[in-house]
Amino acid sequence: MPEETREDPVNVVIVVAKALWLATRLLFVLMRFKRKAKRAARNFRKAAIKGGMDRKLAAQFSAQYVEFASIRKMIKNVTGDGKIPFLG
Repeated sequence: MPEETREDPVNVVIVVAKALWLATRLLFVLMRFKRKAKRAARNFRKAAIKGGMDRKLAAQFSAQYVEFASIRKMIKNVTGDGKIPFLG
């Protein structure tokens, strides 16, 4: 006879708490990644201008660098359909 299984409320609370902790941690990691990408693009732009590159071209290259560091674009490339799974 198959036994009916019920989830223990304590286990559900633990899983939800761990998921929230993990999501918060991931959010901070992604924010730090984005901040470092912006800083690297700014440093590149300044160095390129100092080295003699046109300001508009340097700004364009640094904007493309920041665009490549876009979390949404990374997820889009991984999923293929352009939809973020948990955001609909």
